[in-house]
Amino acid sequence: MIGDDLEYVAAVQMASIILAAGHDNGTIYFELSNDNGVTTDTLGNGASRAAIADGDAQQPAISVLFTGEILVSLTRGTVVITYLSSDWGESWTAIDQVV
Repeated sequence: MIGDDLEYVAAVQMASIILAAGHDNGTIYFELSNDNGVTTDTLGNGASRAAIADGDAQQPAISVLFTGEILVSLTRGTVVITYLSSDWGESWTAIDQVV
């Protein structure tokens, strides 16, 4: 099941596709499912999840923009950092920081 290997999972659903972000051992990861979360799909590089960035053991926020890009916001100390993926979670770029 999607996210079962993560803590503090946040998810968003689009039809039968579920996108999830969660914490594991100091890192926030992204996972994808195309079957309503029953299984975790393999990403283009063959992995079942992609590391977004180091983050605190708190629930991240995840959203999909109308452009198809994915946003994940996470906390690191007293800073909230938002990451953007334009390739369905294969790679992530920090776009801002709120202190």
